[in-house]
This record gives sequence, C-alpha cells and structure tokens, in this order.
Amino acid sequence: MPRAVKSDDASHRERQQRYRKRLAAERRPEASVIDVAVAAAVAAFASAAARDPALHPQALQWILRYARRRLVDDGYDMEQVMRVLHRRMRRFG
Repeated sequence: MPRAVKSDDASHRERQQRYRKRLAAERRPEASVIDVAVAAAVAAFASAAARDPALHPQALQWILRYARRRLVDDGYDMEQVMRVLHRRMRRFG
C-alpha cells in the first residue's frame, strides 16, 4: 500500500512514480503487496488449521504456496513474485 506523501520534493515524487510504473510494467509486486498476501495466507491457514490439525507439519509450505498463488492470480509475474517473496522471507530467517 503506498504511503502518504510527506515531502514537497517534486523530483522525489516523480522518481517514485517512475519506479512504480516500472514495477507495474514488469508485473513486479512491491514489498507491501507481498506482505499483504502473506498475511492473508496466514489468516487462511489459521482458519483451515482450526478445522484440521494435521495441517501443522506443512504449515509454512502451505502458507507460502497460498500467498504465491494469490499474487499470481492477482496478475503478478510468478518469477517476480518468487524473487520478492524470497527477499522478504530472508529478513526473518
């Protein structure tokens, strides 16, 4: 989700707009989009796990697969999704 504009710096704003256009052209999700997809996957997993405790051993794989599928279904390129997802997941490992 884009942050609110804090600066009156027009050149910064223009750079950011060009950056977002480039991401859109490459169908590369911003990190915040990845975060939302992972959060949605965790919520869906929690709901499914409440009904089926056997899901626990495969929890992380299921969550990431769900997030990946959601992002691709939303129109993002699979390779770009994997690239950003791996980068984001490395922050926690």
